[in-house]
Amino acid sequence: MNNGLLIALAIIFVIILLAINLYILALYVHTDDKGFGTAVYCKILVVVGLTMCQAQALMVPLDVANVSALDSNGIDMKSFWYFIYLLVLSFICLLMPFALFFYETDEEEGFCKRLVKGLLYTLAANIISILVLFISWNYLKYVELPIHTVDANGQTSFTDNFKVASVIQV
Repeated sequence: MNNGLLIALAIIFVIILLAINLYILALYVHTDDKGFGTAVYCKILVVVGLTMCQAQALMVPLDVANVSALDSNGIDMKSFWYFIYLLVLSFICLLMPFALFFYETDEEEGFCKRLVKGLLYTLAANIISILVLFISWNYLKYVELPIHTVDANGQTSFTDNFKVASVIQV
């Protein structure tokens, strides 16, 4: 399989996923939302978010097909995976919380006031999340694991607890 065919298949699958997710949104939209005309930003994020979740599962066979292709200079899948994960991270940390906070603001307030409120709440939520994650990582990154060994004669022995730090390798 050549690169052009893989890229064409990826684009076709993204279009199919977008169509399916638009159908799902139309099927499950709440009657109070009055169709597609209200909260368009939130509905776009839902469709794109669902598409990204499904596309991640479909990237595995794309990666396998790219590696097993006869052409040695295939698609740079490592960069593609990084791009997808950064996109998902931006959705989770920025776009989705902002959409939630903006959607929940009072509609009688002005647009600018609602926008600023949504941005401030998103910033506050991210700061609190980052603080909780890094503080807990700093104090909970060590674990004491009891080592249970069995020798060839079936004799078991317990050695001292070893302190193991969590290591992130890139």
